[in-house]
Amino acid sequence: MTTWKDIQKLASDLQRIQLAQSVNKLSEQNCVEVISKLFNRKAINVVFTRDGHSYVTTKHLMTEVQNECLGNGGRCSLTEAATALNVDFDHVDAAAKRLVAEDDSYKLFNGELFSQEFAQRLHQELLVLLNEHGFQTVQQLAKHWNISQELLNSMLLDKVDSNLIVLDESTFYNKDYLESRKNVLRGILAAISKPMSIASIQKRVGLTTKRFWIAYDELQNEGEVSGRLSASRTSTACSYIPHYYDALIHQCLKNIYRQSNYIQVSLLRKLGIAEDKKEVEKMLEQKNIQQLPTLFIADSFYKEIVNGINEDLKNNGGLCDVRQYVQANELPIEDADIDEIGEKIAQEHKNIHSANGYLFNTDYLQKIVKLLEEKIELKAKLELDRIQSEKKQPQKSAKPEKDDDWNEGGGKKKKGGAKGKGSGAKQQQQPGRDRDEREESPIQTEEWLREVKEVPEDILDTVAEEIKPAVSERFQSVLTHLIATQSTVSVQGQKNSIQALQRSIKHLYDSICVFDAGCSTFSGQVFFICF
Repeated sequence: MTTWKDIQKLASDLQRIQLAQSVNKLSEQNCVEVISKLFNRKAINVVFTRDGHSYVTTKHLMTEVQNECLGNGGRCSLTEAATALNVDFDHVDAAAKRLVAEDDSYKLFNGELFSQEFAQRLHQELLVLLNEHGFQTVQQLAKHWNISQELLNSMLLDKVDSNLIVLDESTFYNKDYLESRKNVLRGILAAISKPMSIASIQKRVGLTTKRFWIAYDELQNEGEVSGRLSASRTSTACSYIPHYYDALIHQCLKNIYRQSNYIQVSLLRKLGIAEDKKEVEKMLEQKNIQQLPTLFIADSFYKEIVNGINEDLKNNGGLCDVRQYVQANELPIEDADIDEIGEKIAQEHKNIHSANGYLFNTDYLQKIVKLLEEKIELKAKLELDRIQSEKKQPQKSAKPEKDDDWNEGGGKKKKGGAKGKGSGAKQQQQPGRDRDEREESPIQTEEWLREVKEVPEDILDTVAEEIKPAVSERFQSVLTHLIATQSTVSVQGQKNSIQALQRSIKHLYDSICVFDAGCSTFSGQVFFICF
């Protein structure tokens, strides 16, 4: 293989011969022919320039490309190198690839050749930028240096000094900058006296979410965080609450609880305190606190209210307006709380009912039923009249059928049999029909309650539903009594009529006997003159 020394020796020999003053001197054309024959026989490996007047070996071309890269600060475009060396781009590209393969300190990327010195210069510039700004993103650096982000990462990752620079995702940080930001966070957390959203704190610190929580955890491990988070870190509603603020709030709530024996749930929500019963008991250092939908009440105060309601229930005839009683005690209570209190009292006493803020017991229901006694009796009388009027209608329609049976049968026995059968069937079906007729006539309990005006409108439908079985039972009892009384009167009247008829018949019979005895005393024909 021909070496560069051989080429230099050949060139010096040619130059010496050309300069020699003898007949053995070669012309320029002869030199070109000699080089061409050597190249065609592959005795030498050279690269010709674009104009063909010069040539260079591939190894020397690689050296020239390397020199071009170093001469341009460690970054050289192969196109510009080909122009500067007056060699075709293909030869320069091949020389650059051989250089990269033989020397790891060079990189070839997108038609550009980069040296290790260029990467070192970028690292030094990065340190300067970080000292000035504190952080730099890969995107900013790539735009500033006019190189791709991929190449930038490959050239800087190995050069980053972990003692000076921190790489987080796609951002380079100066460690001093991160430490200063952590000190800012420490100062903010120490100065906060009321809840503040994490988003606001992070904005003031000027760190990304990841770096912010890293700094927060470091401060927490150092014991520099004197507060708590109100929600999970990923929540947008997460806030930082200082322990000092919690202590003030707890003391304030304790004072309110001691003075009024209750705490409103709306106040807890406003102060950002959980509505859990156990948490409230722990905060107030109390036990057996009664929880209502909008209030937390002391157990002793709640029992006083319940006892007062029970006493009011007894004194007012079994009816108590819970709202009116509670408002008299100046307790800020709502409908949901009233319903809750009423339901709890009703669960403890089986004879007490709760509805729409009212409590009433069975004695009150019995009193209401007694007030409806007059209307029940009137309704029973009307129902009896209706039943009697309906009884007469089937008898009128049944007469033609009896006549048909008489005509077709032609015998009194058959008529009597049919009559007896029909009478028996009628007597058996009558009670059932009466019951059906009674059920068909509804009892307007709610209308009766509105008329007596003894039941509040808010619980009128509930009371009507509760007393409906008792009213129906009383109605049936009165109606049954009236029917029985009417039947007794009817039977007694029939007996009296039969007895009067018997006396009349006996009187007529006695008269006939007297007339017959008188007639027997006359002889001859006797004529009766009828007037």
